[in-house]
Amino acid sequence: AVKAVIQAEGGRLEDVEKQTQDGKTVYEADVIKDGTEIELRIAEDGTVLSRKVETDDEDEDEDDEGDDEDEDEDDDDGKKGEKAAAAAVKAKTAAAVDTAADKARIGLLKAIELAAQAVPDGRVVRLELSGGSYDVVVATKDKLQALEIDARTGKAGGITEAQMDADEFKDAASANKALTAAKITLAEAVKRVEKKARGKAAEAEIKVVAGKPRYEVKVVKADGSSEELAVDALKGELLAQRKPAADNGRPFRDSFPVDKANLVPTGRNPYFILEPGFRCHYAGGGETLVITVLDETRKVDGVLTRVVEEREEKNGKLAEVSRNFFAIDKNTLDVYYFGEEVDIYKNGKVVAHEGAWLSGEKGARFGLMMPGKPRVGDRFYQEYAPKQAMDRAEIVSLDASQKTPAGDFEKKCLYVKESSPLESGTSEKWYVAGIGLVRDEELLLTKVEDPKAGK
Repeated sequence: AVKAVIQAEGGRLEDVEKQTQDGKTVYEADVIKDGTEIELRIAEDGTVLSRKVETDDEDEDEDDEGDDEDEDEDDDDGKKGEKAAAAAVKAKTAAAVDTAADKARIGLLKAIELAAQAVPDGRVVRLELSGGSYDVVVATKDKLQALEIDARTGKAGGITEAQMDADEFKDAASANKALTAAKITLAEAVKRVEKKARGKAAEAEIKVVAGKPRYEVKVVKADGSSEELAVDALKGELLAQRKPAADNGRPFRDSFPVDKANLVPTGRNPYFILEPGFRCHYAGGGETLVITVLDETRKVDGVLTRVVEEREEKNGKLAEVSRNFFAIDKNTLDVYYFGEEVDIYKNGKVVAHEGAWLSGEKGARFGLMMPGKPRVGDRFYQEYAPKQAMDRAEIVSLDASQKTPAGDFEKKCLYVKESSPLESGTSEKWYVAGIGLVRDEELLLTKVEDPKAGK
């Protein structure tokens, strides 16, 4: 009956997939007819559950489910200049991931298969394409293991015990519980997202949100843009995407009329300290990060800046070292960001420099990292390097709360949301006066070393 329905549609059959949803068998078929892709969902008895015609710009649903009513739309905020800038750099969105995806001969789906072969009794929890290889976390019966799969040769190696944040999976038992509850596999979720987004998957993982397992997959498209989609692991359905928040007429500040003569390399903003020897340690999600204010300076764009080093490790291995250049206004205590040098590591060797930029070069100019007197609602670019780095921030609250291994900060946190016109989504950070950054997404502050406090 299913075959007859597909044949009656005409055209060329591209793919057909058998699924089980709520105990019932459903077939999903892709048919190309007159250059147009048609998606069919067909019950086992031949009943057509939905028929969807896809175009490059939109999906035309012919059923009543309204699955795609939540597609992302362009912000209608009248910011023509910002939209034009975003359009101009679209081809460079997610440049690091896109470059890796282009060079990879082994796709993420194949990497899942190879990981299962390398750890026969394990199930994949997370994969991420980075620097020419896939970083993989696998759950066996009694442990979480990390390994790498070369994206060119498919060779697996470097199997070690994985470290994951307690907010994700504290042990193999919790990861296996989520994987067992899921009604579809990670590979099936990746296939659906790649098909929907029409791109190559570069990251995929299982998470538990509100007590329910779901898969989150990041894909890179042919035009260089990236998109993250989630799949309900219990129903196998793509979850609705949130529309981006409107700007409400408030643009992000992108230029800062400061007198460079007032900028110095040393000083103490309430939320951002630029004093040699000041160091903070963070951990979470299988990663560690150490941020150190070095006793080094560098002149960038005519300004003597302080060098701040960030050293990041993943599963005990060095992943990235960056040297960031900051200066502080001695009158206002505003901290400005003048660029960074980046070294991406793989197996102890530098393999890439994605994200590097310097103010005054290739059209880049310095951004505002932290105001001396933060105000709720203030919006500003932290870095302004077209096609390379365009992070921007919005101050959301001055009295947020956070709990970290280094202390509980009840109603003491400066809460910031960060975004970029180069990619979708937002990230979150929390700062505390006298310390600085206490949380960056999953990374939580574990220790502070302040020479002035004798620590």
